[in-house]
Amino acid sequence: MKKLRLPLCFIIILGTVLCASACSLHKLGSNKVHFQYFWWEDDHAYHIKGTNVEGKLLKDPEDMIDVVIPTEYRGHPVTVIGWDSFRGCQILRSVTIPEGITGIDSFTFFDCNHLENVHLPKSMENFWGGCFASCNSLKAVTVDPDNPWFCSVDGVVYTKDQKELVFYPPGKSDEEFVIPEGCSMIGRYAFAYCENLKRILVPSTVTDISYESILFCKGLEGVTVDESNQTFASVDGNLYSKDGKKFLRLCVSTDHTSITIPEGVVEIDDYAVYACHQLTDIKLPASLASIGEFSFLDCDNLTNITIPENVTFIGNNAFLRCDKMSAVVFERTSGWSVMSQGGKFTPPTKLNLSQLDSPTMAAESLSETYVAWEWHREI
Repeated sequence: MKKLRLPLCFIIILGTVLCASACSLHKLGSNKVHFQYFWWEDDHAYHIKGTNVEGKLLKDPEDMIDVVIPTEYRGHPVTVIGWDSFRGCQILRSVTIPEGITGIDSFTFFDCNHLENVHLPKSMENFWGGCFASCNSLKAVTVDPDNPWFCSVDGVVYTKDQKELVFYPPGKSDEEFVIPEGCSMIGRYAFAYCENLKRILVPSTVTDISYESILFCKGLEGVTVDESNQTFASVDGNLYSKDGKKFLRLCVSTDHTSITIPEGVVEIDDYAVYACHQLTDIKLPASLASIGEFSFLDCDNLTNITIPENVTFIGNNAFLRCDKMSAVVFERTSGWSVMSQGGKFTPPTKLNLSQLDSPTMAAESLSETYVAWEWHREI
């Protein structure tokens, strides 16, 4: 197995970019890894970004590499591993994060499918969402017991007080996970890309669930919320507000191409059905009045939808990148107008009935022509 230590010798300065807050310096490391250093005046330290890491999986397992993040550059500390640094690096087996590193940016190690070992040092205080998402061989993350910000329980990362579940390793083989009582928040991308999970049990104490927390869990059959929870409820595995009036998140993913949102729901929350690629059809209740922004973003197999007559608001980008949307039926076509960011930049523009009477033209208006606009209907 090769050990990659990124020596400070053989430095090649490829360029310098000066600005008010930062400059960037480039260094060529060994074993085909190229790094870039960003100097941050506020921290008096460098942020590091690994680029041009050879991504293909080599035939010989001995060619897999371990990366050791350097602790300093040019006499100054390296404190942050930057966004997207090792994304898709298929030859990365482990990474050593030394004492002194204080943060890992979002998606830094995204899709490193053979990454097996991660340990967070005592100095780690910022662990951004998604930094180890889609690392399918990562079964556990350990944390230095003296770290004052985070801890690890059975390989799952929590804040030190265990109030927030920060990260569930995608490589864990369990089909069911019970969030411990006392946890109050499920963080960004906490369960994202966990393909083995089928059920997530939410306790009574949880009051905050990020819409991104369970993205792309292909095998998920749903979440179950404790009946004594006063914030959330689950219906058929999907997430609702306790009173049942707000549809919060489509959680069921396996073999569900069509769903029906029950009567009584008044609002579809922002991002509620985000990136549900399997969905081809959804039935909305007559009680519905509001569809949140980005609510159906990237539902790229959704072909048609009926907008109930009581709907008076559709948020901006609600149907962005719904590329197969071919028919939209408005049960009430009169009184609709569109505006840019609540009328801040563009005043309300009345829509002609002809634009909404035709399902084809309505689909084009909703998912293309005016997709980035807010839709309002006069009552």
